[in-house]
Amino acid sequence: GTEASHMRYSWEENYERGYEWWLMKEAKKRNPSIKLYGLPWGFPGWVGEGSGNPYHNVLKTADYIVRWVNGAKKTHNLTIDYIGIWNEAPYNVTYIKINSKKGSRWTRLPAYTDYRIR
Repeated sequence: GTEASHMRYSWEENYERGYEWWLMKEAKKRNPSIKLYGLPWGFPGWVGEGSGNPYHNVLKTADYIVRWVNGAKKTHNLTIDYIGIWNEAPYNVTYIKINSKKGSRWTRLPAYTDYRIR
């Protein structure tokens, strides 16, 4: 099934939805050195402003992801070590750059090796 979103709407944040928070905390209990990696498989419709494409407004998409990373830390004391771009979808250079600038200094953003991203 679909994973719970921390922001079903642009004005609403909830970092208690879904079992993933519990799962990450349990994993950290068992292995404090484990690395946490987030990978979006989909985005709420409002992120792409109804276009079906989250890159329609990369500022909104980056904000959505950065809020999730920050919410994990603030609400659950979980540091997200890595955040993926978008599962099995093309990447967007502007989105990667914005996400890198707005994101947590602890979170790495793995992406394709591409000279345009620098």
